[in-house]
Amino acid sequence: MFLEKQKMNNKNKHIQFLLYIFPIAIFFDFSIGFFKNREFLVIAQSILLFAILFFGIFFNKKIIYNRPSKWILIISFFFLGCVPFSSNIILTLNMLLKFILTSLFYTYSYHYVRNEDDYFRILKFIVLSCIISYLFFAYSTIYEIGRTAYKNQFLYFGYQSLATQFVFCIIFISSFFFRDKIFSKIINHNIFSVITIIILLLSFRRTNFLILLIGMYFLIFKLKIFKSFFIRIIPLIMLVLFVFGDFLLQDISLVLENRERILKVENYRNEGRLLETELAFKSISKSYLTLFFGSGNLFNSANNYGFYSADSNTYTRPIHNDYARILFGSGLIGLLLYLVFLVSIYLNLQKLKPSRNCQNYNLIYNFNLFLIISLFFIGFSSGLTDIFYRIVMMSLIGGGLKLLTLNKLNLKDVNI
Repeated sequence: MFLEKQKMNNKNKHIQFLLYIFPIAIFFDFSIGFFKNREFLVIAQSILLFAILFFGIFFNKKIIYNRPSKWILIISFFFLGCVPFSSNIILTLNMLLKFILTSLFYTYSYHYVRNEDDYFRILKFIVLSCIISYLFFAYSTIYEIGRTAYKNQFLYFGYQSLATQFVFCIIFISSFFFRDKIFSKIINHNIFSVITIIILLLSFRRTNFLILLIGMYFLIFKLKIFKSFFIRIIPLIMLVLFVFGDFLLQDISLVLENRERILKVENYRNEGRLLETELAFKSISKSYLTLFFGSGNLFNSANNYGFYSADSNTYTRPIHNDYARILFGSGLIGLLLYLVFLVSIYLNLQKLKPSRNCQNYNLIYNFNLFLIISLFFIGFSSGLTDIFYRIVMMSLIGGGLKLLTLNKLNLKDVNI
């Protein structure tokens, strides 16, 4: 019995590695702006991720050759071929390493998640990381450190990436999927939900609201938890509006003054992400070589594709749309490879769809379907090289597919 328990502990040590990555990534994300030499922290962060992946993946050949690795490796080698042609090789290589390292967490999680307990431990640590991030937000707001999402806003995000907010949306929805697994008490879930709602309302980002709408669709129409969801969420929103109503309305009105264009349908024709995609495509369409293989400036678009920045004087605005970033840097072939990768994840999920009587696995299936759809739409907003957001998404999708694979094979605690 003791040997069996010891064996199980040894099996889960790789999950333990993964758990601490989430708060560490948040710490690096917040701390980076306080150092004059930011490159040092960026390098340290990449080295840490590489060390974990090296010992967890490259010392285990089974991970390299399993199904989830195939498309990641193909895309990575193709993207690496773009690096020598970049006008800023260091920047392109740095961003590309972030993409590759975070994508490999899909493989890492798929291989090392053995059971539901491992998966929900990952979710709990992501919730912990979100709480740490909320504390950083509070600190940044009190001392006005870093930046706000939009001009004249109250909430300061410090130096954290705005893509971190996508994780807040994902975890907020996941807490209704798996409340009993994540929170031991309802009051803890309510407090977490209220804080998350306030932050997301103050962020006033369209992509955040889109993710929440997609999540609510799954909760209401797929999981059929009308009563549970509305009884819990509506009172929470009403409480937030009652306590913070005047403050929230004032802050939101300031945002709307600065972003009046988003309220008019006709303005969406001049939406920055649409224009930058058109410009990126025109830029690489000058020859068949660049059309199919890109400009080589992968993740290095500022000053290279012809979009003015906010001061309308320079071309310093980088491409925000992830699909346009890939198209501009690696051409139609690079974009096609990445889209095939996304489609392959979706098709794998469909192959593993559980029967209706497997209630727990149906929750995991629907949650992962929600994650994949969110991953696709978030791509139009950006996040491809954001470390915390990408690690969260890749780890949850990889771990979810592993659980569904184990269910399909009627196996438990074994290595696929």
